[in-house]
Amino acid sequence: FKFANFKTLHYFINETLVYQEKMQHHAKITINHYTVSIVLQTQDLEQVTEIDLQMAAYLDEIYKDTQQFYPAK
Repeated sequence: FKFANFKTLHYFINETLVYQEKMQHHAKITINHYTVSIVLQTQDLEQVTEIDLQMAAYLDEIYKDTQQFYPAK
């Protein structure tokens, strides 16, 4: 995910962390300047499961929200 500024990055990360905690399912998150990479995989099974797909859909929605605020360049 690529962000236009710190404000949108911060919003995305905060929403992601709250969702992860709520679901008790945590992804590997890497932040490099205004770019965020997220790896979703159920560690115990070493594969992508339904909960990973749900989280991916939620992350896509959060990202769409940030693009409404400030579109990435």
